[in-house]
Amino acid sequence: TIEKVIAMRPDAILLSPFQDATYGQIEKLNIPIIECADYLEYTPLGRAEWVRFYGALLGKRQAADSLYEAVAKRYNAIKDKVAPVTHKPMVITEMVMSGVWAVPGGKSYLARVIADAGGDYPWADDERTGSISLDFNQVLAKAQNADFWLLKWTNINTLADLQGQYDLNKNFKAFKEKKVWVCDTGKSHFFVTAPFHPDLLLGDFAAVLHPELFPGYQFKFYNQLTK
Repeated sequence: TIEKVIAMRPDAILLSPFQDATYGQIEKLNIPIIECADYLEYTPLGRAEWVRFYGALLGKRQAADSLYEAVAKRYNAIKDKVAPVTHKPMVITEMVMSGVWAVPGGKSYLARVIADAGGDYPWADDERTGSISLDFNQVLAKAQNADFWLLKWTNINTLADLQGQYDLNKNFKAFKEKKVWVCDTGKSHFFVTAPFHPDLLLGDFAAVLHPELFPGYQFKFYNQLTK
């Protein structure tokens, strides 16, 4: 791999920084390393605004500014549209894996999207910007009656698939009422698209929680499990 990097003769290498981490042999190549910490941003538009950094880096500052401004305008328009709603459905996200349910903290990126979409999040009062590691019973105790369940995974196409992942998933109200929505990360390019287009993610969330405000909406990432 190092040989391939050398052969490409890059002007710089873009890397995601991790606490106390080193870059091994890459640090010895005498190629500038640019640390890109966009994933550390905990507000949707804050993360999207990194397009301005990449635009400046590539000599496309004006185009990048225009792209960001368009995304911010669409995001805020959706947020403003749902702001007057009085009923805010409860939302849970993700699922238990290997005994751990990584629940987004109350000040996290995803918690902010839920709030901006007019949703009620059970851990909204938590001050963490990252994930909270809980077990299944802790989540069930706090959020069994959540109105909607939004999760990201691959090859979960039916409620039976979700129950097959963990049988007790059937105990959630959202499961029983068929209000589970899944983003298939193997098909949707979610992790590439959503960081720079939180407007698309917010649109999906808002249309799930308040469909009456978004008739005919075409979902970008999420699909409902109807059977």
